Amino acid sequence: MAKPRKTERKLIEDLAGTTDPKKLESLKQLSKDHDEEMLLCAKDLFYFLQFCYTEDEDNKKIRPFPVHYQYLREVNQSIEDNQKTVILKSRRLLISWLGMLRQMHQAIFAGMSGGHEVFFGGVASVGEVEAQYLIERITKVYHRLPKWIKSRNPLITDNKLYMEWKYGGKVQAFACKREGPQTFGFSEFFFDEMALQEAARLTWTGLIPTLGAQGKLL
Repeated sequence: MAKPRKTERKLIEDLAGTTDPKKLESLKQLSKDHDEEMLLCAKDLFYFLQFCYTEDEDNKKIRPFPVHYQYLREVNQSIEDNQKTVILKSRRLLISWLGMLRQMHQAIFAGMSGGHEVFFGGVASVGEVEAQYLIERITKVYHRLPKWIKSRNPLITDNKLYMEWKYGGKVQAFACKREGPQTFGFSEFFFDEMALQEAARLTWTGLIPTLGAQGKLL
């Protein structure tokens, strides 16, 4: 698997504004390479995840997403192969990170092939603080992405419970202490800590339109 180039941002900065023909050709080739990498990122979630850096919730250390963990690939493949996926898990397995980064990936690349695709992701957690925390995960990873990814589909709305990209990608979080999302049809929905949600049955009922429209439920 190809590795992201650590020096690419430095190269762009060094070449910006140059009039040297050789450097201009290098800049042109670098831009072309990014086009190719964007296609790879769009087609392959785990290629894209090479550019993602998570933050440890305990010690705040920044870490590259572990794309080499085979079980994460297997979980992702299960989500791809099934409309509904139930995961019984302990903490620190990165499943929540995977669920949220799947949504960010689809939101960023929605609409980039002609502007006709729209992705609407949703996540429900036990309370507003927990729901905000899940959106915050996307926010932190997104802002650490290379500029050449972010510039192709800029983030235009970023608040505590809702994110929207320029070309058709959206992710919304819901606090479900009393009730969940109603009458929304999601492309993919992450039902976080379902066993702890008081309104789990109501949330499930609210997801019927999603399932009817062949949206995915994790």
